[in-house]
Amino acid sequence: MAEFWSAMRAARRSRALSDVSYYFADLLTRLNPAACEPVILAGALAAERALSGEIRVELSRFSGQAVFGDEVDLLSPLAEDWHRMLDDSPLVGDGTQKTILVKTQGSLYLHRYFDLERRLARLLVDRSIRPMQDVKRVPSLTTLHAVFGDDENTQSQREAARIVFDHRIAIISGGPGTGKTATVRRILPLMWSHTSVLPERTLLCAPTGKAAARLRETLVDHAGDDTESFRAFPANAVTIHRLLGWQPGGAFRYGAHRRLPCDLVIIDEASMVDLALMVRLFEALPDDARVILLGDRDQLASVEAGAVLGDMCRAADSGIWAGGMAPLSHNWRFGSDSPIAHLARVICSGDATGVSKTLAEQNEGSVSFLDVADDERFNFYLNERLYPFFESLMDASGAGAPVEEQFSRLGEVMVICAHRHGPQSVQAVNAYMVERLRRRSKQSSFSAFPGMPVMLTRNDPGLGLFNGDIGIVVSGATSSGLQAVFPGLDGKVMRYSLNRLPEYEPAYAITTHKAQGSQARRVFFILPAKNSRVLSKELIYTGITRARESVEIWGDPEVLISAATKSAARPTGLSEQMQCL
Repeated sequence: MAEFWSAMRAARRSRALSDVSYYFADLLTRLNPAACEPVILAGALAAERALSGEIRVELSRFSGQAVFGDEVDLLSPLAEDWHRMLDDSPLVGDGTQKTILVKTQGSLYLHRYFDLERRLARLLVDRSIRPMQDVKRVPSLTTLHAVFGDDENTQSQREAARIVFDHRIAIISGGPGTGKTATVRRILPLMWSHTSVLPERTLLCAPTGKAAARLRETLVDHAGDDTESFRAFPANAVTIHRLLGWQPGGAFRYGAHRRLPCDLVIIDEASMVDLALMVRLFEALPDDARVILLGDRDQLASVEAGAVLGDMCRAADSGIWAGGMAPLSHNWRFGSDSPIAHLARVICSGDATGVSKTLAEQNEGSVSFLDVADDERFNFYLNERLYPFFESLMDASGAGAPVEEQFSRLGEVMVICAHRHGPQSVQAVNAYMVERLRRRSKQSSFSAFPGMPVMLTRNDPGLGLFNGDIGIVVSGATSSGLQAVFPGLDGKVMRYSLNRLPEYEPAYAITTHKAQGSQARRVFFILPAKNSRVLSKELIYTGITRARESVEIWGDPEVLISAATKSAARPTGLSEQMQCL
């Protein structure tokens, strides 16, 4: 055992094993001093994978391997022996009794995630099989043609409307520009007139404040000819946490004990919702309420553990779950011949040859690639291609440009990095821009200056501010005072003194996860200099599809092609859980 713990400490020092997982392994030893090394190792792996967003660890992936890399002398046993030892351990159960670890179908869970997945499976199945009693009449084909049009491009939207009417839980999935929100905007008046769903009991939510604001804007502010139908609709899109009434300490006002007052809930950017939060939301819904989830099944999964939207889509595809999944394929933003759309397709399919060919054909225009071989070239491109834009943003702010104009300018360009730390990362871009621009600022002695975009890294529900919200620093009422302004959900601008803000950081560049739910006219997508385990086709796809008009990719072409062949799909068991119900 001494050699085992020596190897575990070595894994911790090399950062192949986190502090959390190391101390979880220590906890298992204290709970059962007789536990054998392979059981402790399996538990540490389950904890480590959970930190990476995977709710269970498939032991066959690690069987007979150096699980923490060749530099750490710690081999896992062969699968058959490993399973036998886990089955004999009192720390491990099959889910019928409460044990700290749960093993099922050859995979090991932390009990928390096994329980959450089982609860979500039950919530989805129970709601899906509940009789539909709120439909007054189903919209006729003539009505659907009148609402959506009768051409081939709108066929999938008409089918989505039918699926929404026929299923208590419906998913509308499609990439950026496929009209997910526009489809719902046309479905809602039909729901209000053809079912018992009331406009005032229709709720809108999204995982982030930014996504909620955009949902409100696209769903209601652009209602067009349907404005009259939306008159009774409160349309107050909020974050899921705010909808559930999040309170300090992690408690929620609404849940299984107190249901939300609603007939229908629309969840935008559902791919970003993690397992625990989705369970909380579904537990808070009245038994007869309908749910419409909007999202892109090909995007990155949530930052926290789980891959709920993808799991639900796969379960619907296979017929395991009676929920409805409506795919939208026609791209209204790019068009089928768009280089961005084509690149997104070949990346989604894992087609390395297609990616290489597309980049070779698109050296300029809406898709381009810059070979960034070293730090010197990286800094050169930062100075030549990005610095002038952020300099103009600072100058506009310093000249007193209206806040709305500053946000409009900021929304023109988005810099997305695959890595948060290290060379060619968010940290590197932000440090470069802050150093250069602070020297030009009239308030160079301050840590922030007018025109600096900032991103919150902590929630402050009392102020109505949340992790991931992006604002701009502006001059305050006094000569030395600085404020940060944020777009409000009601279209108004929210102003806060910098010293009142929760923790924040510069946002000249953001990670791919933080970019989810956003879009910009031009996107600069920056890869790391070398391959890494975080790179995947889902990450690349999510980054490049934030662009409305053009995307410029920086990096080594081999790194991009390698990433396009790797999937970030997470091992889960939601379909299995549904099948057992």
